[in-house]
Amino acid sequence: DKGGGDTPWGKKFAFDRPEVQEYLLDACRMFLDEYRCDGLRFDSAHNMPDWLNSKICNTIRKEFPKASMSAEVVPEDPKFLRDGVGFDAVWLHAPTFDLIDGVSGKHEHEEWVAKIRSMIRQRWFPDKAAATGINGLLGTHDQIGCRKNGGHGGDGRLRR
Repeated sequence: DKGGGDTPWGKKFAFDRPEVQEYLLDACRMFLDEYRCDGLRFDSAHNMPDWLNSKICNTIRKEFPKASMSAEVVPEDPKFLRDGVGFDAVWLHAPTFDLIDGVSGKHEHEEWVAKIRSMIRQRWFPDKAAATGINGLLGTHDQIGCRKNGGHGGDGRLRR
């Protein structure tokens, strides 16, 4: 077994192997060069070693200086941004759950208005530019089928 261990989604790559690192870099190059994508979103970047995320970001940035690179990390952490690990932006999950709580009546009106304002403003990394956080208020596959049962309430249903 040359894998890097188990995850809830299956075997983890053996990230320390040079051929795995080159495979990941080649996949990035393919999307940016052959498919002409203008950026990449790294899913579950927190499950990859920081040194490898940095290596990929630095290599790709040198080869494709205009490419944008964003990361999904849980919990949201500014260390993954350019002056740390190296991503241009971090996907923010919290606004979706704030929206779910607000629509479900969990918050009083004044608190709900403040939450809406904070979803628009940058509250997670206030010392960074607003563009370093990607707000997806309507949710993605990460919120719909997340390990938090798709929201709050424990019955596995996304609150509407």
